[in-house]
Amino acid sequence: MNTHEMIEKWILEEKALSPEESLQMKEHLADCHQCYCLHHNLIGSLACIQRAPEKKPASGFSMRWQQQMILRTKEKEKTDIVHMILKVSALISVLSISSCIVFFSPGNLIKTALYISDLFKFLSAQIYQLGTVLSVFKVPLLFIGIGSILLLVIYVIVATLSTITIRRIRKGADSHE
Repeated sequence: MNTHEMIEKWILEEKALSPEESLQMKEHLADCHQCYCLHHNLIGSLACIQRAPEKKPASGFSMRWQQQMILRTKEKEKTDIVHMILKVSALISVLSISSCIVFFSPGNLIKTALYISDLFKFLSAQIYQLGTVLSVFKVPLLFIGIGSILLLVIYVIVATLSTITIRRIRKGADSHE
């Protein structure tokens, strides 16, 4: 750091300087018009701020602010609950589908995993759209969105189990012939 930068730092920090630093700063201010203006304007600005009358807030400001904070806190809590419900639903769906894959069809694991991967892409897009809609319309549509997601998850599980059952029946029929 050069001397010029060091002096600017001392001016703006407002900390007590040692006698050597004060002397060095005075010498620099005498030679450097830019630092002198910075120092002079800072002192003037601080004095102006200290002389300014204190403004009192409008009547009822504190009460309105507190009420707004309470409303924002409640909205935040609702949003957190919605996020938690969505996360838990997603986790339950993932665990259910994963257990179905492992339990019912280890032979078709890759095909099923690709199918589920595509499904998760679709679900993530739907959840993102739901979040966008909820940010506009808030809570009333939450129940519709969660209901549709749960129906979609149930549909996927039933379709997956049906497909697996049909394949097992066909395998069993082929092995008896």
